[in-house]
Amino acid sequence: MNTRSMYLAAILTTAGLCAQDDKHAQDMPNPKTEHHAALQQWVGTWKVKGTMDAMPGVPGMEEAVDSEGTETASLICDGLWLKWESVMECNGKQSTGLWLVGYDPFKKQYTSYVVSSDEHCQGLVPLTGTFDAKAKTWTWIGESPEGKMKSVCEFTGKDTLKETLFMVGPDGAEKQFMVMERTRSKDAKPASIANASMRQDPDAADSKHLAVLLNDIGMWDAIVENDCSGETTTEKATEKVHAICDGKWTWTDFQSEYMGQPFTGHALLGWDPTKNEYASLWIDSMSATCCLTSGTYDEKTKTYSFEGSCTGPDGAPMTVEQTATCEGKDQRVLSMKFEHPQMQSTMKITYTRRAAK
Repeated sequence: MNTRSMYLAAILTTAGLCAQDDKHAQDMPNPKTEHHAALQQWVGTWKVKGTMDAMPGVPGMEEAVDSEGTETASLICDGLWLKWESVMECNGKQSTGLWLVGYDPFKKQYTSYVVSSDEHCQGLVPLTGTFDAKAKTWTWIGESPEGKMKSVCEFTGKDTLKETLFMVGPDGAEKQFMVMERTRSKDAKPASIANASMRQDPDAADSKHLAVLLNDIGMWDAIVENDCSGETTTEKATEKVHAICDGKWTWTDFQSEYMGQPFTGHALLGWDPTKNEYASLWIDSMSATCCLTSGTYDEKTKTYSFEGSCTGPDGAPMTVEQTATCEGKDQRVLSMKFEHPQMQSTMKITYTRRAAK
């Protein structure tokens, strides 16, 4: 359900009212702002050491622990988003995670999402943030599976970063529970979570839901048919799907053209046991905002059914309805319908798995 579920975001947010001539392509506004430029300071590979204090009464955090690892941050989607990959070791166990950071020009705030292989970080965790350029400090707040949390990231030097994390305890008071010290390194091997160790437990309660995700892994060729107010366009595309976070999520690299312009997109898809549903996120090179959907999978019909929303070029919300059906091992078809206050559009994407060389 990954990228094939989300190509719609770029079509809607950049097509506007379906003007699809060459002049419009040249005149399309650049979604990047000065706020996106601030993401550059995170780029690089970092050596990380962390110390977590004991948090009595918080499941899984009752004892103090140390951790260390490597994290790599890179700009994607033409600089609209930061992708932060993390590989950490704690008590002899490895965990991997992904953090995506962008800037929402309509809400005028940084927005981010976290997924992890760690059992204490379930589902897609949203965070909102602010940046104090004078203090060189980023502040993130959100709701983690363990409760309300805050992260304060201070660049203490050109290549040093200190992150202090706080959480609201059972008594309702905010307490510091972890400090992460990072040093940017030119010699460290970049962290990569693509197809990282697959440690799925076949007896786990969520195993059947996770197994469905892995059906999409591989390289795909796609035909995208978009019908906007009676005008139809057809584009070719490619999609590569990786397993990440021990197979709890998949990450998609999608490439195509739209209105004569290069287009790249990425998607996350995973099972959220806290909500008992699949969750998906899409970002791309033509929109500063993301598209969020969620839904179910019917094993009998091999069909995903998702609903959600994204943001139009004017900041107005757009509703999204999607069904994706596997028509055999090597083909799948996505049908989508989305509505904006000023338009309605449909799309069909047909995927064919590329034969192994």
